[in-house]
Amino acid sequence: MMIDVRGLWKRYPGTWALRGISFRVARGRVQGVLGENGSGKSTLFRILTGMTRPSRGTAEVMGQKVCAKTRQHVAYLPEINPFYDWMKEGDGANRIFGDLLSHVGSG
Repeated sequence: MMIDVRGLWKRYPGTWALRGISFRVARGRVQGVLGENGSGKSTLFRILTGMTRPSRGTAEVMGQKVCAKTRQHVAYLPEINPFYDWMKEGDGANRIFGDLLSHVGSG
């Protein structure tokens, strides 16, 4: 499976963004994610890219739990700027990509 999500839950203070989401996407397939504002779409993709950790459940990409290595298989372009106004250019990249930047070009 390209993406395998099992029993995914995410809680933010005062609200659940995801409640027990499970699905699989086979390699080579295109899958759409639709829902109203606030339904958890962005949270799901933040989890699949490793930007946010789930409260419960698992998410795997290419047979591995989401980690720096799996980020090469998933892209996420948020609708709003994910950086805080006080961040400098390098701060934002380090916050989002973490140790992935140290692996660039290592093949």
